[in-house]
Amino acid sequence: MIKNSDGCLAGVIVLLATLLVQPASAEVAGNEQPAVNLEPEQQVGRETSLPIPRYVSLKARRANARRGPSTVYPIDWVFTRSGIPLEVIGEFENWRQIRAIDDAEGWVVSSFLTGRRTGLITADGTRIHLLANSTSLTVAKANRMVIVAVRSCSEDWCLIDLEDLKGWVHKDHLWGVYHHEVF
Repeated sequence: MIKNSDGCLAGVIVLLATLLVQPASAEVAGNEQPAVNLEPEQQVGRETSLPIPRYVSLKARRANARRGPSTVYPIDWVFTRSGIPLEVIGEFENWRQIRAIDDAEGWVVSSFLTGRRTGLITADGTRIHLLANSTSLTVAKANRMVIVAVRSCSEDWCLIDLEDLKGWVHKDHLWGVYHHEVF
């Protein structure tokens, strides 16, 4: 076995990464296909049969992001705020490999995550509109890194909640949803 400079097993993570997902065309539970709409190159998680990648949010107020899917791996960083949107990019047992807005990656216990959709505003002064178009009345402006609840998305716009305010934000100003997503 080969260890890197931190004493972690090199190659184990690569091996785990290759085992974490299965192709969307693979059979699941006998002959049944997963009941999800997948993009052409999208895969499903081996543990959940949910799409990989996908967005979730942090349920816990504090969660460790580790280098690998076990408590034996070192903690690289710690989340200290619930509601943060995260992208699930891998699965292994009860662990989810996640990516944050700054492209930092780590492994988090799945019980710290929820399917509740949130987003991060990506630019200072982002306009929140009354309707899903740029000529609609601006009901508020939000700054970068503000967390919003995402209620639904059309082709270009998402309906969000920010405290007691509801409005529409263009997808270009929101991290936590994919451009192709409509829900």
